[in-house]
Amino acid sequence: MEWLPQWTTDPKIMVPAVLVIILATFKGLWELFKHFRSPREITGISPESHAMIVRAFEEQYASTRAELTDQREQTAAFKAAVDALEAEHDRPGFSDAVTALAQGKTGQAEALFRSVLDEERARGHSAFGTAAAAARHLGALAFLHDSNAALAAYREAVELDPASLDGWNRLGHLLFRTGELDDAASAYRRVQLLSREANDQSGLAVAYGNLGIIAQARGNLDEAESFQRKALAIHEDRVHREGMANQYGNLGLIARTRGNLDEAEEFLRKSLAIHEDLGHRSGMAATYGNLGIIAQTRGNLDEAENFQRKALAIDEDRGHREGMANQYGNLGLIEQMRGNLDEAEDFHRKALAIHEDLGRREGMANQYGNLGLIEQTRGNLDEAEKFLRKSLAINEDLGHRMNMAKQYGSLGSIAQTRGDLAEARRLYERSLDLFRAVGAQPAIEHVEALLAALPQ
Repeated sequence: MEWLPQWTTDPKIMVPAVLVIILATFKGLWELFKHFRSPREITGISPESHAMIVRAFEEQYASTRAELTDQREQTAAFKAAVDALEAEHDRPGFSDAVTALAQGKTGQAEALFRSVLDEERARGHSAFGTAAAAARHLGALAFLHDSNAALAAYREAVELDPASLDGWNRLGHLLFRTGELDDAASAYRRVQLLSREANDQSGLAVAYGNLGIIAQARGNLDEAESFQRKALAIHEDRVHREGMANQYGNLGLIARTRGNLDEAEEFLRKSLAIHEDLGHRSGMAATYGNLGIIAQTRGNLDEAENFQRKALAIDEDRGHREGMANQYGNLGLIEQMRGNLDEAEDFHRKALAIHEDLGRREGMANQYGNLGLIEQTRGNLDEAEKFLRKSLAINEDLGHRMNMAKQYGSLGSIAQTRGDLAEARRLYERSLDLFRAVGAQPAIEHVEALLAALPQ
């Protein structure tokens, strides 16, 4: 019995964003390393080298699934860290930190900021602002490779400077990345409050967008749409085209979840046009992937594959591992629909390996679900159930009702195949309740049909 596909995590669903999780490789920094490898004493970072670091970072930066930080925001955080590092050129270890950074290794620069942080904190309350800035710089560098270290740094930053909008915003991104949605929402509400107090419309748009992403992750689509439209109104009023593009994309994904594919495509193509005009490759890749999912939902598999491979090519060129994982997962779903199970499994296992390496629990849950469906199709019901329950456990922990609904439905299908009709009905009804709570109309109709066809 066929069940609703386990769609992989979307590479882009939001405006200020993330998120998300970048683990950049800094390919272009080798030239900077050659610039610094001479034995002369380094007294600062030259303007040319400073620009090279930032350009290399921008090229390698990748936004995440729910983009809780856009590229401009993440680049600004990284650039601020580089600027602050330059200010410490008299500090022991500066030369080694810059040389290591040129090779894509941030550890020594992080250690330098840790020294600054500890020294300033020890000076007392009057130096807490400087200490908090060092914590944010430490977090910006750790964000590239270690979510837990970055999370600890941003927690320390807001403890030292609770009035920092940027500190709370970045903390929210890390909490979202690690699946702590309640705490992430609290951080974004703090951004909202601080922005209102400062009459900062840009910050308010960021807060609305991020709160919308959390509402969407929880399946509260009406609330999510309300937040995204508030953010869009601010971006339109300020003629902030990148923000508009991101919000169109987010609204498109909400429409898609509701089953309004024509409306979803219209929003996504508006988003794509702006990203293409601005030359924003990360936005283009994300939108190609989402248009591919719409084509897949319609059954246009060749068109879907074309979109996904366009997205994958950009992500591979930029070294965006999370984006690559998402595209591998989506290509795996296309092969599942074609009946090519071995090829589908290869794609899903590639995706799972990256998500596990990045510690992305939501991505892991999606791939466990996809592998479960493959085993179910092969008739390996015990193995299928094992994968699906792994997926369900993560989604329940994250509070992702849409994905929970899919897993309950898939488990109901397994129970029905085994002849346990009472258990199948219980699982289908649980799935239906969740789909109704989310407002996913096509899925509601699908499960209602399964229940109606189930023998009494």
